[in-house]
Amino acid sequence: MRWVRFLVLSSVAAAAMAVSPTESVAAPSGADAVAGCRAAVGGVPQLGQRACRALESVIWGLGSGCRNLARDVGLVRELREACEAIDGRVVDPDEITAYEASWTHRALGLQRSLDDGVALTRSLLPHTHNSFNAPTYFPTLTSQDPNQIYSLTDQLRMDIRAVEFDVHWVPSVYGDASTGGMALTLCHGNTDHSDDVHVGCTTDRPFTQGLDELAAWMKAPENTDEVVLLYIQNEMNGDAVAHNLATAQIRDHLGDLVARPSAGSPCAPLPTTTSRSALRNAGHRVLIVGNCGPGDWGTWVHERATATHWFESSSGAGDDYPGLVNGCAAERVRTGAGTKITRWYDDSTLVAVMESGNDQGTVSALEAKAMVGCGVNLVGFDQLKPDARLDALVWSWAVDAPAPPSMSPVAAPRCAYLGGDGRFHDNGCATTRRFTCATSPDAWMVTSATGAWADGPAACAAAYPGSGFAVPANGWESAQLKTAAGGAAVWLAYADQSGTGAWSVTP
Repeated sequence: MRWVRFLVLSSVAAAAMAVSPTESVAAPSGADAVAGCRAAVGGVPQLGQRACRALESVIWGLGSGCRNLARDVGLVRELREACEAIDGRVVDPDEITAYEASWTHRALGLQRSLDDGVALTRSLLPHTHNSFNAPTYFPTLTSQDPNQIYSLTDQLRMDIRAVEFDVHWVPSVYGDASTGGMALTLCHGNTDHSDDVHVGCTTDRPFTQGLDELAAWMKAPENTDEVVLLYIQNEMNGDAVAHNLATAQIRDHLGDLVARPSAGSPCAPLPTTTSRSALRNAGHRVLIVGNCGPGDWGTWVHERATATHWFESSSGAGDDYPGLVNGCAAERVRTGAGTKITRWYDDSTLVAVMESGNDQGTVSALEAKAMVGCGVNLVGFDQLKPDARLDALVWSWAVDAPAPPSMSPVAAPRCAYLGGDGRFHDNGCATTRRFTCATSPDAWMVTSATGAWADGPAACAAAYPGSGFAVPANGWESAQLKTAAGGAAVWLAYADQSGTGAWSVTP
């Protein structure tokens, strides 16, 4: 069978190499066929949109199959263009490596220091929907209709800090006599809770493999300060055996990484007022949230508590995020942003399109930027790649700022200021500017007095008693400050005092 697969792959490669390397006109790909289908049906709902998405699903599956075959025979880079010719998508390990050397990755890393010590409700946790469901793993029915392109590890490398696992209790090749042939399975299947049927779940990966992949990334030396929110969609149908087994697997594979609910408070609501730094200082870096269940489950997993602690919604086709139309103030009141964890997510799967009859788009870069500006916590992507959507998550630094220490024209120490463009810039700390002051996350003020950066605490205390020299923690707060500054450049309580590139929030 492997030789048959090799011959198929070789045929694909031969077809791709038939185009001269100097050919100036790109050969059409499967993506062009999908675009033509959508152009032909226009806005016609139901059958037309379903048909185009079904075509795209087939083409994506062929492209993924090509890449998996290339990986099997050790020809990933040699045959990348052949696979790209099938579905029009670049999917390559080098793409993730290049992203990790990009300004976007550096800016998002610096940005995490800004909300590291504030309540989770003020934090940005870039998110992927059904993070486990990618065609990079062993092919199953679920992975033939994937939410993601890259593996869970690669999503984390792309600065994702909130991931989702759908956990089903189903008959499985990973089951054994002790479980009656059942296993906890990562599967994007539809569940009919009336008869415990999990449509779509087949030979999917066990829950333990997802836990191990997450644990391995978190324990890598370069990631030991990272905190991740794990959202578990509980599809275990209230089965006590399943929940106790899931609890044991979490304990055995993540262990002390997990911040557990307070003793005596099983299924306690997600601790939205804590911060990532507080979790890390307590020795924990994984916060699990989901739906309550029997047994020991609630001693490891927090309840979403949608009435008081959590809001979520899927994003439909097109740029339909309500904040784009109604404005952030109204949207924050509607969703509870600032007091609840707010989650918006894609569902790009064929299953979702067949259910709705509408061609599901993604959370676009425009929507992502608006969500960040309104203070959405979990901006959730499907089909994630290093693209403009990740750029849109950066609300703080101006493009290419700050320069790495070795390339900076400014001698240390360097201090940050908000420019008239509403973005962060850096300069020598002796420059004279006005100061950013705040009394709460929603109350931002700017002094009329000016001075060097070090004068900030005294200037704020004098101008606005009870306030402090401050820096925004998220896009919503930064927008409020921009309005208060009225286009002026103002110092921020944020500096690289050591000159090593270790920017930090200062009191």
